[in-house]
Amino acid sequence: MKMYEVLNFQKIYGVIKDKQMPLKTVYKMTKVAMKVEEETAFYQEKFNEIIKEYGQVDEQGNFVFADDKSFIKIIEGKEEECNKKVKELTELEVEMNYKFTLDELEGLDLTIEQMSMLLPFVEE
Repeated sequence: MKMYEVLNFQKIYGVIKDKQMPLKTVYKMTKVAMKVEEETAFYQEKFNEIIKEYGQVDEQGNFVFADDKSFIKIIEGKEEECNKKVKELTELEVEMNYKFTLDELEGLDLTIEQMSMLLPFVEE
């Protein structure tokens, strides 16, 4: 499983975490959520290291943000290198010990987009 799939799980988890499910499904969901939290913390730590290395800073040492404040500007000429490192980080392999059957997820009402985020966690 790739890191980006783990990160996507967080989005769907926010939608399904308060829904009623059978005990075994809740157990697996809790185990997956704990592993996702651990992997997300690792991702965030490594992502911050990349930003510290490639982010533009002003005279006071503060990061320079885009005009709309949605992202930190990257040092000119280093954008491609930075993007490559971020892509490598999101493509990292992550070991996930729990998968769900479709039967276990039967009671969830999901959109196609939500199911596509959950699909890497489903065994057929």
